[in-house]
Amino acid sequence: MAIPKTILILLAIIILPCAVQAQRYRLSDFEETALPKPGSNDWYQFLQGTYAFKVGIKSGKLKIGEYDSNDFDREVEVIVDNGRIVGTDDGEFEGRLTFEDNAGRSTLIKKGNFRFLFIYKHEVYFIDTFAPTKYDATHLETVELGALYRLEWQNDAYTYVKIFDFDEWPISMCIVNEDIMLTSWNYCYKIHNLHKEIIFKKETIFNDTINRAFTLNSIAAVDNRHIYLGTEGGYLQFDVADKSYKYYKYKK
Repeated sequence: MAIPKTILILLAIIILPCAVQAQRYRLSDFEETALPKPGSNDWYQFLQGTYAFKVGIKSGKLKIGEYDSNDFDREVEVIVDNGRIVGTDDGEFEGRLTFEDNAGRSTLIKKGNFRFLFIYKHEVYFIDTFAPTKYDATHLETVELGALYRLEWQNDAYTYVKIFDFDEWPISMCIVNEDIMLTSWNYCYKIHNLHKEIIFKKETIFNDTINRAFTLNSIAAVDNRHIYLGTEGGYLQFDVADKSYKYYKYKK
């Protein structure tokens, strides 16, 4: 389904996926430091009074603000040539993906929870994070999954095709060049030409430092190699090529 170029330009302005709404902290408010080892005195001090930061890119520069898990769009939309696609996230009550035509009539496409609805290579994609779930025997917990879908127009109606499943439902997304970067609680992904790659799993990168208390709440990038991740106490600068990172902690 081709999308008119004028609409794509408008979408790039409205739903810019790497942006934060306001800068609340300067980069000089953070200093590079080593992450503490679990069980050490530094580890317990790190956990005390630590709050999370989110990252974003605005005008090609890194911007940092405080992270709030409830601060996300409950409704997202994409404008198409015959109306608009609207996705909602209603948590345990389940949201809806609908098509609203230019006359205001609404048609259900899919039930689920939809935080990510976006254009990639002139087609509309969405991520459903509602179901299913799986049991993680290693960590003795139930993990909510998610899946990427492509929206299609067939027989005068919108339908969808599943592209692939995620290991966990994504909580943040950033598009840089032709790569889609995503994070979940424990994974960082890259999607290139609809092929999914796990950039890293949190516990493998941070296996000798604090890890379970870390959440990768947001992602931002200015190129395909260097990404930023918002997390507890500060942010991470991660090199995709050599799997190395630097942690920048907020100077209280």
